[in-house]
Amino acid sequence: MHSALRCFSAIWMAVLLITSCSLPAPASQSAGTPTVPAQPPTPTPTSLPPLGPFAKDLLLWVAPAFAPDPETPAGALLADRLKAFEEQTPGVKIEVRVKSREGRGGLTESVLTAAVAAPEALPDLITLDPEGLHAAANHGLLISLETSIPAPEADGWYEYALASTTIEGEYLAITFAGQTEVFAYRKDLFEAPPRRWEDLLSAGNAFVIPAGDPQARFTLAQYLALGGKLTDEAGEPMLQPDTLAKVLDFYRTSLDAGLLPITVERWSSPQQTWEELLANRTTAAVAPLESFLQAHDPARHAATAWPAGSENPISLAEPWSWSILSMSPEKEVLSGQLLEWLMDPAFLGPWTHALGMLPPNSATLAAWPEGPALALTSGLVTAARVMPRLDVRSTVGPTLQAAISAVLNGSNTPAGAAQQAADSLQLP
Repeated sequence: MHSALRCFSAIWMAVLLITSCSLPAPASQSAGTPTVPAQPPTPTPTSLPPLGPFAKDLLLWVAPAFAPDPETPAGALLADRLKAFEEQTPGVKIEVRVKSREGRGGLTESVLTAAVAAPEALPDLITLDPEGLHAAANHGLLISLETSIPAPEADGWYEYALASTTIEGEYLAITFAGQTEVFAYRKDLFEAPPRRWEDLLSAGNAFVIPAGDPQARFTLAQYLALGGKLTDEAGEPMLQPDTLAKVLDFYRTSLDAGLLPITVERWSSPQQTWEELLANRTTAAVAPLESFLQAHDPARHAATAWPAGSENPISLAEPWSWSILSMSPEKEVLSGQLLEWLMDPAFLGPWTHALGMLPPNSATLAAWPEGPALALTSGLVTAARVMPRLDVRSTVGPTLQAAISAVLNGSNTPAGAAQQAADSLQLP
């Protein structure tokens, strides 16, 4: 029965793809000088043939950050874009439901529950983080995007954005934005952006990091920047003690020099450390990119990717992707058209700028307005690596956290704590 439905769906898909008029393809843009849209892009008029009675409504599930709220700059842009799609596709009505990112009633749980209890309630398009994406894919809920929108290519697309487009070789999602964090600092106290540990140590200015983060993401990034590996050849979690020891030694040196406060473990999130900088209780801190762009004082604050022990700074990015779940052939085609509409750089550029998130490709970045945000983000997208999966962070994070605590409280040396951390992951 399932194969017959799929066959019927494929036939309808072929018919509709031949007879439907596609929305305008995104205009190609170079990665050179950014272009500044004077206003949110005006969609080019288009039309579609009459749709069947069961294909006129599209349901979108989105995380709170992407709510089409007309009271926020990003929300207003999305609301206008969806309205424009409705106007250009007669009879189509788009409904958007906002779901929490995680937990009870969140995107992932709701999708998995509806798939079993009420498949007809599943959305047509959904925003998913990497964990939700893999969970939905593992349950066979996502529709291939092969016939909906061209697959991203390495040329022009940033490394972090390519990481979540395919699962086991199947094209199931397309990244539209990425959340990341920056190293914010007082412009009057740093002669140049701190790019390496040596810059922080030589400047002699106090800084704070979320050393109490149970997933130890800042430390994880520092370890990766030095070439550290998180899994062995068999795919099992691992830590390289010599590499980790270098990170821990930097922490201990900073603490001994009075640059890191002895209470640094009290902060467990970038938002907390950012608030320390805003309150003028430190001179530099880790901060969420969106929070920095919304609240920093341009005359006082600047930001860069995280300083590292390697030649180049680093940032970790968590991609957000669109996926299609429509089982109706007609709605699958319509969902693909809406997806292409939402991925047009002319819209995606202003939207990611308003969200305070990384764009997925150079064409989208080129649509950002000129200014400090563009200059900052241009550096972040080249430094960004995809955030390790939650299962890896949940395994390695507590081990790293224990090593950090041992070094900061003086109960172990950097080399000793690093070796202990590596050994603990090898225990059965």
